[in-house]
Amino acid sequence: MLGVKSNGFVSRVASASVLLFLANMIGCSAHAPQENTIEVRLKFPAAACDQGRPLLNWEAPIQNAPTAACVRSGSIQLREPVRPPAQFSNHEFGTIIVLSISREKVVVAADSRATLVNPQTGAIVGYNDTACKLIEVRPQLLFAVTGMATTGSRVPVDVQYNAMNVAREISQNFRFDTDWIEPNRMVEAMAEEWGWYVDFRIRRGIEGGWLKPTPVWLEGIFVGIEPNGELSLAIARLQYGKPRAGFIVPPVQLSIESPVPPKSFTWIQAFGLSDATEAFYSSARVTDATNSEYRRIRAEQTKTSLFPPEIPERLVELTIEHHEKLLKQGSLPGLFVNRPVDVAVLSTSKKTVQWACD
Repeated sequence: MLGVKSNGFVSRVASASVLLFLANMIGCSAHAPQENTIEVRLKFPAAACDQGRPLLNWEAPIQNAPTAACVRSGSIQLREPVRPPAQFSNHEFGTIIVLSISREKVVVAADSRATLVNPQTGAIVGYNDTACKLIEVRPQLLFAVTGMATTGSRVPVDVQYNAMNVAREISQNFRFDTDWIEPNRMVEAMAEEWGWYVDFRIRRGIEGGWLKPTPVWLEGIFVGIEPNGELSLAIARLQYGKPRAGFIVPPVQLSIESPVPPKSFTWIQAFGLSDATEAFYSSARVTDATNSEYRRIRAEQTKTSLFPPEIPERLVELTIEHHEKLLKQGSLPGLFVNRPVDVAVLSTSKKTVQWACD
């Protein structure tokens, strides 16, 4: 927990939260499409403490601005040694992840290509088609990542991160603290802790000139079963804070999005390189070319426990096919997504992760 200090007073501030309601058009065979909504809790943590240095997560006026202040020793800390780097490292990025969720079941599908890019020039220097973008970090808990999943090993140690390793470490060492974790929001708490760990490293990398700003750094997707037996989803999103005149803007801003799994239908959401995918499940993006597949998927969304895992997998495949066409047309510098497609299913009835991988 950190405070925000203003005019000599310190108040304990954890976060600001807002509720959003997103619409989803579900098609019925004999009726007009029905609009369903999903509740999303959007959380903006105020600050965290990086090795005793308080970091404000919000932009603030340059004059008379509140500042973060560490108010307890239990704040998130990293204590890695720093070693001189040999050269700039290649970053891994590029992915498509499709998730479907209801109160009864979640399905996550991901491609397996990591694109290696020189962080200073932006040039593609290679590919890795065995990248893990979807893992079971512990029983009943899945993690997936999009964006700059790893910095590589040739930046300072206290800048390095591998998103998967951070998720594993947090899940293994996680302890439920009733002082700052609300009941049955364990998944959200782990997503927030993961987000701060990566946030620290990104800030250090920017300050040292090792990392250059990018619009969206990465998204960490946590989904699992809470202590009360219900499914829970949390997305930690790290985005570049674009400078504004007259304001102090953090180089990276952390938000936690927690959609409430719907009861009567299955919600679909894509992450990463999702533009092509959205045309097959979003009423706002559907086209004449995607309409047939769109209607078939919409009909299946009325199901919950019987929702087929093949649909998220198919949406990933459609994204890959779309990018292959763009590459042949010369519209892309490289193929950023590729097979095989990994698929994981977690349900409240079986309570164990079922894998269906190519």
